[in-house]
Amino acid sequence: TLAQVLLGFWLLGLTPTGPRLLFGWLVAVSVTTFGYYGYDKRRARIGSGRVPELVLHLLALAGGSLGAYLGMRAFRHKTL
Repeated sequence: TLAQVLLGFWLLGLTPTGPRLLFGWLVAVSVTTFGYYGYDKRRARIGSGRVPELVLHLLALAGGSLGAYLGMRAFRHKTL
């Protein structure tokens, strides 16, 4: 994910300063977390192997809390 953030800065021609890196990290981890929630919900619907809950929690702790919240709402993932 850090590589994606740095690549994004390079493509946009921006200097990766502290606040920009933090913001980029939070966006990248939130998007990744949101995707994992959707992926897990899809796997649950087809009866296949699930994403371990520990992975979902660690992604949220790594800065993906907003993505986790939005993923829970969008996919109705473990909301009860």
